[in-house]
Amino acid sequence: MKSRLLAVGLMCLTSSMFAQDYPFIVDGAVHVDRSCHVQLKPDANGKVKEKKIAALCMITKDKDVYATHSVMSNGMPRIGQVQLIEMEYSLSNPTREPLKFELTYRMDKGFTYDPNSGPPPASVTNVMAIFEKVVAPGQVLRLDLAERK
Repeated sequence: MKSRLLAVGLMCLTSSMFAQDYPFIVDGAVHVDRSCHVQLKPDANGKVKEKKIAALCMITKDKDVYATHSVMSNGMPRIGQVQLIEMEYSLSNPTREPLKFELTYRMDKGFTYDPNSGPPPASVTNVMAIFEKVVAPGQVLRLDLAERK
């Protein structure tokens, strides 16, 4: 009987209380870095910590690909080589409400985001691409992306 009352009580929480229940929801979103480290709420001293939480973020593909291509230079064909770093993330929502993820992908030196690799990021700079995605309760979102040099 007590467990039923507890379950009903938990289901009746408001959205603002929902965010307070989870240490991984900061400013209304789950903040994830390139390595799937999840930013946690600041502790009592204001220190921000990060932690890998496989129930929220997993890297399911991480590989380097080298490809050759032909480029015209001064009217002459030249063979060039392109290096791609391909990543695939699985973002999971184990909660009972939609969850916004913000993935901050810092690119390696000399690389740029490959716009053909997946969904467009919310913003891109020379060194960083930021992806914002909402994942429904109980769902998993796959996010493919790549950078090229």
